[in-house]
Amino acid sequence: MKTGFAGRTCNRVSAYGIGVGLVAKEKPPGMEVIRGKPAKEAGLAALQAAEKLAGSGSWEQLGVARVYYLSGDKAKGQALIDKVLNAKPQGSDWQRAGEIYAAAGEPLRAEEAFQKTLIAGPKDDTGMAEIGAWYIRTGQRAKGEELFSQALARNPGELWHYVRAAEALLGYPPVDSVRRPHRQATLRFDHFESLAPAAARAAARAPFRSAARSARETAPSGCCCPR
Repeated sequence: MKTGFAGRTCNRVSAYGIGVGLVAKEKPPGMEVIRGKPAKEAGLAALQAAEKLAGSGSWEQLGVARVYYLSGDKAKGQALIDKVLNAKPQGSDWQRAGEIYAAAGEPLRAEEAFQKTLIAGPKDDTGMAEIGAWYIRTGQRAKGEELFSQALARNPGELWHYVRAAEALLGYPPVDSVRRPHRQATLRFDHFESLAPAAARAAARAPFRSAARSARETAPSGCCCPR
């Protein structure tokens, strides 16, 4: 059954309200989680707080898993990775898992995850370029160039494909702050809500508030939107 904009907005507003209620039950610890503690104790406390805040978000859980895995608690890190990958993983989830293994010096496990990334996203030219760069860095230039060939055939005007190639060929690691620019720009709203500072969250919510207000004004009788 087709749903009008007003109906979709009703559902979104209702779901958002439920989410806010759940978050409000437990106040995040803030600076007290690390203040005055030895570095290792503070780091683990911060990581545990992050794990609670990660909720069911796959990228968030993998971000926490990365720190556990690379800081020596591979069992805990792997448990979080498995939790994501045994659910309904996206291609980007497989890629992030592969990047954890790559950073840990486990190229075989990394390649296995990267291959699943490519299978899950056969049209993802960004993933192709990033994985192609990894192949080049690990001395497998032919495989890397093949992936760059596919990525550039799909999107020859993408600046970041050339940057990824340059980084790999010149021996520089990727810079996290400029990685996946298009993916970051299209993150789903609830993922952005969980990561953004309060001011950014308020700004992001503004269009939804306007949409909800418009929906309430035009909603048919019997709609769940409060008037």
